[in-house]
Amino acid sequence: MKIKVINEIPKNSSVKYEYCQKEKRIVVDRILAGSEKYPTNYGFIPDTLDDDGDPLDVLIFCHQRILPNVMVEVRVVGMLEIIDDGEIDNKIISVVENDPFNKEINDIFDLKEHEKKVVKNFFENYKKLENKVVNVKNFVAKEKAVLFIEKTRKKYLDNKNNC
Repeated sequence: MKIKVINEIPKNSSVKYEYCQKEKRIVVDRILAGSEKYPTNYGFIPDTLDDDGDPLDVLIFCHQRILPNVMVEVRVVGMLEIIDDGEIDNKIISVVENDPFNKEINDIFDLKEHEKKVVKNFFENYKKLENKVVNVKNFVAKEKAVLFIEKTRKKYLDNKNNC
């Protein structure tokens, strides 16, 4: 599945940028409290609504840093299931479509094990100094990720029609 996403956070950043619907721009949400840095570019899928009230999060694997507020075409390859402070906060895993370093990656199982460990480690630790609990579950295949994306698109449309 190919989709267009908006990047919020360049990889290796410790600044948590977030798109603000009210301001219609990227804002600084917070600075991470520890030494962790985002291991991938990090953004969202437009026109989706996740259980936390925000658009669905997406990790964007690319060998380059992508600037905030840039739209990029990606290939969905899987999902990381996460419970963040008691709420479902799954992360879609994707690779940049036109990144030649990722052309062989079509499913979560094509990602290197070390890259998956780095991502899990980041989410297990990035909020510890804020005394928040993040329960990182499992990586799941792209089929389940695609179904989750569709669920959040439907939720977005249902919510939009109710306003």
